[in-house]
Amino acid sequence: MLHFNKLNYKYSNFKTSKETHKNLEKISEKFNYYCNFFFNLNNDYNSSDNENELIINELKKNFIKSIICYDKLSVDFCKSILNDYKEKAYLAEDNPNLMIHLPGDVMEEGRYHYDQLGTDETITIWTPLTEYNYDALAYYNVGTLFYRFLKVLKIDKFLPEYKIRVKKFNSIKWSGYFIHKGCLNKSNNISSAIIVGLKISNKNTSNLIYESFNDEIIDYNFKITLKLINNLIIYSKFNKLNTKEKFKYIKKILLNYKFSINKIIIAKILSVVAQRLNTNSKIKNNFKDLSHLIDMGVYILDEKNYSSLSRLKKTDFFN
Repeated sequence: MLHFNKLNYKYSNFKTSKETHKNLEKISEKFNYYCNFFFNLNNDYNSSDNENELIINELKKNFIKSIICYDKLSVDFCKSILNDYKEKAYLAEDNPNLMIHLPGDVMEEGRYHYDQLGTDETITIWTPLTEYNYDALAYYNVGTLFYRFLKVLKIDKFLPEYKIRVKKFNSIKWSGYFIHKGCLNKSNNISSAIIVGLKISNKNTSNLIYESFNDEIIDYNFKITLKLINNLIIYSKFNKLNTKEKFKYIKKILLNYKFSINKIIIAKILSVVAQRLNTNSKIKNNFKDLSHLIDMGVYILDEKNYSSLSRLKKTDFFN
């Protein structure tokens, strides 16, 4: 299938309203507060072990992402983006997504991909919450079919690469088959962007949810999630156990963790941690077993989590 929409080949600017801008300012303030909360104020969250520090940083980032994305502010932001779009569209996903790039963070350096899911045409609205003092994104303007062909031949690396410079609160948009990736943060500052996916459809299947978070709730849930992760790190050393034994163990220990926020949100946090550990080629071999264990935990918390379910289907989990 050919994709003639020009936004599948090149991004464009997306004009937002004053209401959207006000929402962005409030979300950015909240983002800065929680970055300080997790990375500066709470030293007891840290680890002296380099590998564990990498995992803990992923957990911190994904707690911040979920605190922001499942906040009422972000729900209002999604609604204002829909109003700004002008054409008939619905949210492609339930809540927005957030990207967080720590300085030199190889875990967030993306691989070339496109965003399209399903058959409805999709539009991505990508908005920086912070200044990006480096090229935020890179893309190829050849289209998906040609890119796939060159990738099969293993010569896609010879394609000319184009970079995208962005400004805080200035939104850009592209379509579902736009080939792009996030770039490595070469600055000394944390960078972040909030992403809303839209779909051109006659049916609204989105379900925006939000919760009220305070520091006490966040601290409690982070600490017990970290305790779970540390438990799984130790357990991942026992490679001789089969999948059914591992699943039985995880199901048993999860009974001891009394999360006080929606389990779907905890599952989303853990699933993205597992994804990062599983897909980053520089560390994948070190954490393959741990990633698999986390995905099994996600399945117990939320059987419908798409990302973890997709990875589990590629293993012997359902055999």
